[in-house]
Amino acid sequence: MDFMDEINGKTIYINMKYTNELGGSQQNVAKELIKFIEESQLILRNEKYKNKYICICDGKYYTKSIIKELNSNIKEQHKEYILFRT
Repeated sequence: MDFMDEINGKTIYINMKYTNELGGSQQNVAKELIKFIEESQLILRNEKYKNKYICICDGKYYTKSIIKELNSNIKEQHKEYILFRT
């Protein structure tokens, strides 16, 4: 997580990634993002007040197919709490 903020009584956790190169080592970045999703979902299962988890991605690596793959890891019941944006 890169930073957090509070808006209207909700904590917003933000993870930012810039990956401008294509190639094998970028899979490590994707793994980090999937871990962020998995950990966020574990926390959401136990939160009384649902906070937001946002990932902002920039760079050539984040094609539509990569974003689609990352979003596919978010369970339906968590889609309003975990967001990916490019």
